Amino acid sequence: MARGDRRKCKCCLKLFRPDPRNRRHQRYCSAPRRKAASKAASKARWLAKPENHNYFCGEATYGGSAKGPCLVASSRGRTFSPVSLAGARR
Repeated sequence: MARGDRRKCKCCLKLFRPDPRNRRHQRYCSAPRRKAASKAASKARWLAKPENHNYFCGEATYGGSAKGPCLVASSRGRTFSPVSLAGARR
């Protein structure tokens, strides 16, 4: 067994073996709660950047309670066309 093949999880502080495909940047174990903690930390880092402060503000945001246009996939699933929310099927 090679030395250094196990790492300490940043959340639960237990040793784990990182996935060989992303060993260089995996910092959390694969437990579901740790995945949620990893996602929350990643989101916080992204939102802390100055260029992302107003990313979800303004008229260009789609979804949620916005009554503006919504992007709906065509029958082939390849192209997108703007459609109002009133005309979109669910």
